[in-house]
Amino acid sequence: MKNLEIRSTNVLSKENIYKKNLKEAIVFLRHSEDKIKVSNDEQVELQIYDNGEPIFIGSKNELFEILKDANRLPKLRNYNNPMK
Repeated sequence: MKNLEIRSTNVLSKENIYKKNLKEAIVFLRHSEDKIKVSNDEQVELQIYDNGEPIFIGSKNELFEILKDANRLPKLRNYNNPMK
């Protein structure tokens, strides 16, 4: 099983910072009540919160299936290459 990895960029130095072999990561989206928590147990589990209320709790695969079924992704971005 692969562990979680994160790449973040320092605002001031623009330096990329890599963290590997993580069990859990939380991304705060402008404030602590909007966040995405990713944990790595037997499978990757996600918890997504909007204003402190959970809007999704489940596996990575469950979220991917919801997004595929919804077919609502904006067509403005190249999702096959997110760096563009």
